[in-house]
Amino acid sequence: MLEIADLSAGYGEVGVLDAVSLDVARDSITALVGSNGAGKTTLMRSVAGLLPETAGAIVFDGADLARAAPHDRVGRGLCLVPEGRLIFPAFSVEENLRIGAITPHARPRLAARIEEMYALFPILKQRRRQAGGTLSGGEQQMLAIARGLMACPRLLLLDEPSLGLAPAVAQSLFETIVRIRGGGVTVFIVEQDIRSTLEIADSAYVLENGRVVMQGTAAELLEDPQVRQAYLGL
Repeated sequence: MLEIADLSAGYGEVGVLDAVSLDVARDSITALVGSNGAGKTTLMRSVAGLLPETAGAIVFDGADLARAAPHDRVGRGLCLVPEGRLIFPAFSVEENLRIGAITPHARPRLAARIEEMYALFPILKQRRRQAGGTLSGGEQQMLAIARGLMACPRLLLLDEPSLGLAPAVAQSLFETIVRIRGGGVTVFIVEQDIRSTLEIADSAYVLENGRVVMQGTAAELLEDPQVRQAYLGL
């Protein structure tokens, strides 16, 4: 579904990604893991169109995204849930969800889609009239993911969804991500909880200093001695 070939990107004259190549298979959960500062968020922002690439190609469902604006990418079915959640704190939960339905094919199903999000995250229905900024961290992350899903994406990009969450809340979130994939949405996830991510992912890539240094099935990387020592503390 997503093909990244020799992608380089950065901020001004500061290069971050150096010829990164990876694939995200349809109907999969693909993980991108690595240490802080490796370039994971930079890659996600590049795929979403928020950061221009300096070289390489991003192909989504056979279409080259080189000249596609961020809103065009959302319209094609590619949606980023950014690190830090970035919900609208003064808007209610339901208003945040309505804002998420920005694509032409999402608007006709607005009411039904909201009910689907409430079924996926029941606590949001209880909080539907509450301002987003008054929710707990876990509830805000649920709202951020639900808002992304309101656009009816075919590929959901998740950047550090468990960051700052209590372990039990994070575990529940990972279980929800599996259900999202089961509902027909392909998931590409960046995560600092490497063990939990590899346990739910199908395939994975390790990014270090802007380069892919390892790749394979998630199960293979979870058992790899180098990954276990460097990232799992084993």
